[in-house]
Amino acid sequence: MPAGVAATLLWAVAPALSLTPYAPEAVDFEQRVPSVARVEGPQQLRASAAHGADEGSVRFRSGVIDAPARFDLVGIGGELRPVEYRARASGSEWSEWVETANGDPVYFGGADELQLRSRGARPDGTLHYVNVSGSQTLAGRVLTGAREAVNSALISVASVAPAAAEPAQPAIVSRKSWADGGCRPRGGPTYGEVKAATVHHTVTANAYPRAEAPGIVLGICRFHRNGNGWNDIGYNFLVDRFGDVYAGRSGGVRKA
Repeated sequence: MPAGVAATLLWAVAPALSLTPYAPEAVDFEQRVPSVARVEGPQQLRASAAHGADEGSVRFRSGVIDAPARFDLVGIGGELRPVEYRARASGSEWSEWVETANGDPVYFGGADELQLRSRGARPDGTLHYVNVSGSQTLAGRVLTGAREAVNSALISVASVAPAAAEPAQPAIVSRKSWADGGCRPRGGPTYGEVKAATVHHTVTANAYPRAEAPGIVLGICRFHRNGNGWNDIGYNFLVDRFGDVYAGRSGGVRKA
């Protein structure tokens, strides 16, 4: 094998040469919300419902929006009012409509096209996309697939070692494990006194595999920080659908 080709292959797989699961570098990109048309009259609503769409009292609905690149999460930056989204990879079926508010994004896990609708105010602003799977381009998908294969092989070989004893309490996935420099806070943390706790359920669908969960956490963090302009991710802890607990905001999980 020529030295140049060998060096190129080594460079390509080098990020995957680890016993921790490979995580592609997250990428953010944005797009202005295009004109969103008003849904006019009960006849149009009935016609839409006849085609299987749960329109109800929908007042505004966009056409098909072509994203600048493939994305995993999307939302309107800084939008705290309810907006509904659905998405699809080109040529595939649409997802179900998902409503979100409170400045949270929606996770679709690989899509190229998007639609918006609203039962309240006309959606407006900037769509903030996050790709956490290394799939934003065709070349990226090929490279990510190769790295994941190498990484999985290394982890499989290492797994023949005896397993450690189960912990007495649930382990907390460290912030470094899911962020690893991909979502630095804008400034240092401030501390207060715990007076109440709130459990908030994100609008993310519950069909994702376990391997995608750290990327979803990273994507939420990047949307909160880069899309909404917040200092850091909006949660102190996050729990995926498998019960794994992730440390959220920086500053230490034992501090208020």
